[in-house]
Amino acid sequence: MNKVPKPDITINKMDIMEEDIFKFVFYPDELDAEKKNYLSKNEALFREQIEFCRSILNAQNNAAIKTKSRNIAEEILQKISADVLLPVKGKKSFMEKQVTLAAATTEAVKQSEAITFTDTNSKFLIRLIERNGKNFLYLFPKEEKASARYKITLYPSQKSYQINNPSEPIEIDEENSIQKILIEEDK
Repeated sequence: MNKVPKPDITINKMDIMEEDIFKFVFYPDELDAEKKNYLSKNEALFREQIEFCRSILNAQNNAAIKTKSRNIAEEILQKISADVLLPVKGKKSFMEKQVTLAAATTEAVKQSEAITFTDTNSKFLIRLIERNGKNFLYLFPKEEKASARYKITLYPSQKSYQINNPSEPIEIDEENSIQKILIEEDK
């Protein structure tokens, strides 16, 4: 047979209010130390109220976990639905070409270059063009949507850029090597 523990009679009886029980469960650090100690030693006296508050706390925690899980699931789904563009065979990065001069010295001369990236479904084509010391990214979606905005992430640097209007190029920072590009429709 379950015995209900007897209250600690060494402590004077204390006036415990609903607010004290609420704080005991939800915000124990805000509860007066003497009341916290009393409630800890005499939980059996307030079992029903404490269990009620704990059930609310557990429900809140479960709801928070479900919300976090839903947010993580949405993020994963968004990543899965993103398109990965890989370089078309040929040039893989902006390179400096070596030119041999008549005096047999070499000088690094930056040549204009273009690199093309596309995804396996050919939904997007991206051209990176170096022109006059600046790097421009051109996005060509197969299906042009009037209000489409895109987030472009370059790898391995993981630098991200926002494209609000695919009909206009964006200037990007110089990259030593771009292995792939992740493109997501920004909502």
